[in-house]
Amino acid sequence: MDDVHRRVVPCPPDRVDEPQKQRISGRHLGRNAASLRDDVVVLHVAFRRNRRAGERVVEPYAESEEENDGEDGRHDETARLAPTGNVQCRCNHAATIPRNDSSVNGAADAGKCVDLEGPRRYNERKRPPFSSGNDEARPVYKNSRICVILPAYNEEATIASTLEAMPPYVDHVVVVDDGSRDATAEIAARLGARVVKHERNRGVGAAFNSGIRTAHETGADIVVNMDADGQFNPTDISKLLDPIVEGRAAFATASRFMDPRIVPRMSRVKYWGNLFMSRLIGGIAGRRFYDVSCGFRAYSRDALDQLNLFGKFTYTQESFLNFAFKGVSILEVPIEVRGTRAHGRSRVAGNLLKYAYYTAKIIVRTYRDYRPFRLFAAAAVALFAAGLALFAFLAVHYARAGALTPHKWAGFAGAFLFMLGTANLFLGFVLDMFARMRINQEQILYRLKKLDK
Repeated sequence: MDDVHRRVVPCPPDRVDEPQKQRISGRHLGRNAASLRDDVVVLHVAFRRNRRAGERVVEPYAESEEENDGEDGRHDETARLAPTGNVQCRCNHAATIPRNDSSVNGAADAGKCVDLEGPRRYNERKRPPFSSGNDEARPVYKNSRICVILPAYNEEATIASTLEAMPPYVDHVVVVDDGSRDATAEIAARLGARVVKHERNRGVGAAFNSGIRTAHETGADIVVNMDADGQFNPTDISKLLDPIVEGRAAFATASRFMDPRIVPRMSRVKYWGNLFMSRLIGGIAGRRFYDVSCGFRAYSRDALDQLNLFGKFTYTQESFLNFAFKGVSILEVPIEVRGTRAHGRSRVAGNLLKYAYYTAKIIVRTYRDYRPFRLFAAAAVALFAAGLALFAFLAVHYARAGALTPHKWAGFAGAFLFMLGTANLFLGFVLDMFARMRINQEQILYRLKKLDK
């Protein structure tokens, strides 16, 4: 990005109307990219209307006189840009089109808008509380580099206030735009965050995984995950960082219910649902948890190297079980949060039946992967008990009536249940062997990640 084509153009204000939204077709981008010799093309796009012909014309346009005026009073349309992915462009934003970039060319050929809203990096006069690049002069939180992940879906109403409230020791902010249809990605990119774009809504779990992969690239020592809906206060991040920096935990999570004095306001259904889920996860993991569904968490890099998640709908309960089964130290930190979103309704827990179904599926699958013998042995015991009850019923009937008729069905049903129980027990043994292989593979993957640093 250091070799940038510089072009100074006059920008008479009487020739340019209010900037309007425009989508640039792949054909138009192809002609422009092919006609320029430099590696990076900087486009400033604006519209003006030809009142006589009624046509819409594309012209160069500098973003603002205050920041782009050249020495001779003309607008300098050069800007240092941070690529932010395929998002809807606005005509008063700069854009970068790297030459020979297959992902950009492919998107352009598909007629999609390509990187036409990338923000200029802030200069010293407008410095954000975080940086999209490496900056050794920035404050470091107790010798640890901090990266914050913000999964977001249609959060244009709160994303700006969340980003602006980030503490100065946060080195990187990654916003995962999970298929938003509003200006979430544009606002986040304009404020200096690194934006990861999903073409469609894939779920909070998938957004979290994308954020983790990007956070690894930043080289952060501690990764903080929080929602972008205004429920969490960024100034509380240090409360989660301290236990990790001090070595008291590898995974620190905010707890809304650990301290009765700071329990947030929410519906009774959600309150009791959270408590039930915490008891369930705690029972499976073999220890007590107060809140396993809060999305405000901090992870050491070592903990993230051991984390392997597959659920796309959510990640909260699965990560608890994943860490508990691997012996990663977990600490709950009482933190006061909002009980409801600042705007709109929850995309995860908005439909409680849907939430219960997908969450139960994720929990069962996780338990199956790490404790298969216990799961299938429990099913086998239940089947054996049901079969034994049918045999007992048939035996009592035979003792009284001296014949099996008319309840021979109980004998056949009991035998069938015993067969199913035996099959489940055998399946538990087989899957237990696969679980051991899985654990070995994850340990190998963990060591490879450590060597890759």
